[in-house]
Amino acid sequence: MNNEKRQWFHRRLFLLRIAFFVALVATASICDAQNPPQLQIASPASGTIFNPGQTISVTVTSPANVSFTSVGVAGEDPFGLSALAASVPAQFSFTVPTNISFGQYMLTADGTAASGQSVESDPIFIDIERADLPAVLTPSMSSIVFAKPAQTVPLIVFAKFIDGTVLNVSRSSYVTYSSSNPSVATVDANGVVTALCAGTSSVKATYTLSGNSVQTSIPAQGPPSLVVSPSALGFKAQSVGSSSSPQTITVNNASNVAINVLGATTTGDFSQTNSCGSLQPGLTCGVDVTFVPTAVGVRTGSVQITNNSCQASLSISLTGTGMSDFSISATPTTQAVTVGASANYATSVTSIGGFTNAVVLSVSGLPSGATATFTPTSISGGSGSSKGKYVFENASGYVHINDKWHQWNLGPQPNGHPYSQP
Repeated sequence: MNNEKRQWFHRRLFLLRIAFFVALVATASICDAQNPPQLQIASPASGTIFNPGQTISVTVTSPANVSFTSVGVAGEDPFGLSALAASVPAQFSFTVPTNISFGQYMLTADGTAASGQSVESDPIFIDIERADLPAVLTPSMSSIVFAKPAQTVPLIVFAKFIDGTVLNVSRSSYVTYSSSNPSVATVDANGVVTALCAGTSSVKATYTLSGNSVQTSIPAQGPPSLVVSPSALGFKAQSVGSSSSPQTITVNNASNVAINVLGATTTGDFSQTNSCGSLQPGLTCGVDVTFVPTAVGVRTGSVQITNNSCQASLSISLTGTGMSDFSISATPTTQAVTVGASANYATSVTSIGGFTNAVVLSVSGLPSGATATFTPTSISGGSGSSKGKYVFENASGYVHINDKWHQWNLGPQPNGHPYSQP
């Protein structure tokens, strides 16, 4: 098929579709005309606004010209049932109570045809509102706290008008609702709040008339899910490159359903191990976090705990401080020494994490008759070496050579009096 024929074919198909649609609409109209309702509320029109205290006139007819022996109108509470009429068209009246709650109310005509058939009309809805703006809106509850997902709570909102009248406007057509955090809780057009997930939200009710509005809001607390404790971890100062003792984050399933903890990851100079998996309601697991600073100063990071609940990820902040330090060693590691002799050691100090302070060398805990000296007695700049000499005269027992972090022991050897330093 060439392009011209193809274009002609698509134009014809388009025109046929339009013709079919027009015929369908026309057929529906003919059907409606051929099958008029047996009973109908002719007035007021659905959606008409009435004020408290006003009288509502209702006209009922039979567009199908059906004869009726009794006809009445049933109204949603507080309107109730009208008196009965013996034929149509018929007129009925209702008085709107002055203390009525605002919003839409349904009216339906019911009748018994001369044939004995019961007939009901399509309903209409009337809207009850005041013509003036309220001075203030007040919710019936100060807050909403949900216990579980999918739980619903209908909001009740009262309006105080300038004349002092207080009326329920929860279902008013002039009131709209919104949620500040729909991931925690949603609210529909009728003010029904539905819980979704843990967190906080604020549900707002706004009454708007002629461009002016009055508002009120209610805080909402979402249902519990996974709860972590503590919400943040702080580690003590730790030497650069060394590992801290682990600290534990407890993960609690506070919901009423099982939750799978899919994993935990860390950022920064932190690592973790955990015992988590599938958590039944009320059970806990632990995430152990360790700090290994890679540089001097404040170090920050976080733990991310992923799960299959509405809280897809939980974040716990981590802080710690890396500090500079030094290590110390002695060469040789062991010597045998007899009474009256001496032992020489080379003591080395190595900087960790940029440590630059002076290290002063000293010995404490020497046994009676033993002396020790260092040359030099201190090492500057954070690293270097010194020679230590230990002299034993009539000494017995153990000697402890203490610096900031380490110690060595000299003690009697078996079968004699020599000493060794490990």
